[in-house]
Amino acid sequence: MIKYYDTHSHLNMDVYDNEIEECIKQLKENQTFTNCVAYDFNSSVKAVELSKKYSDCMKACVGIHPNDIEQYFGDKDIFNKLDNLITNNRNHIVGIGEIGLDFYYSSELKKEQIHFCIEQIKLGVKHNLPIMFHLRNAFEDIKPIIENFKDIKKLIHCFSSNLEEAKYYVSQKCFISIPGIVTFKNALSLKEAVQWIDINCMVTETDSPYLTPVPFRGKQNYPHYVKHTVEEIAKLKNLEVDVVSEKVLNNAKNFFGINF
Repeated sequence: MIKYYDTHSHLNMDVYDNEIEECIKQLKENQTFTNCVAYDFNSSVKAVELSKKYSDCMKACVGIHPNDIEQYFGDKDIFNKLDNLITNNRNHIVGIGEIGLDFYYSSELKKEQIHFCIEQIKLGVKHNLPIMFHLRNAFEDIKPIIENFKDIKKLIHCFSSNLEEAKYYVSQKCFISIPGIVTFKNALSLKEAVQWIDINCMVTETDSPYLTPVPFRGKQNYPHYVKHTVEEIAKLKNLEVDVVSEKVLNNAKNFFGINF
């Protein structure tokens, strides 16, 4: 029986290659399901391969992260390659991601990031797959894109911002994915937003191997640590942990169209 759903992990990263079997064991022992999320084409292929091998506890999301697009500027077929990957493995893929806009370090490639983002959203529309957005320093720039694709399911990955942004995303019928950052003592704006966000549009994630929640902060993250995020949400909302875990689990299952 699955109790927790980590909607975003990177078990396709090399750091897990020598411990993937232990990761899967921990997923099962902790009643946790995860999405293995891509960040470029090769990691998309690997996410699909892993989801096929460990289908009882994992699904794949495919796509190109905004900070990884430059390697494909000379590849005119990249979107066709993603399209074919989805077509040939549709039963194992539950989302397009992680894609989006990231201007944290530079906005030099803004035009190109927007192009890659939109083209991949179109793949989501074609294949009826939800979009998993990675957004950093891009709140105003993503608005017209979100508003132009009203009918597709949208998830704000690793939401760590404030109440103002939360209210906007909820108004646009986006789901909000809460990461382990919410367990950090100094994440006051995020905690305030979580208290406000309706639990009916909330899911949870780890973003493993990054952003490890308390009490393991500073160490490598794992998908089964998502339960600590669930516990913090329950605390902030003054709800029983089992109530929150069941609700965010069902939210994720419905959002990604999964039955288990």
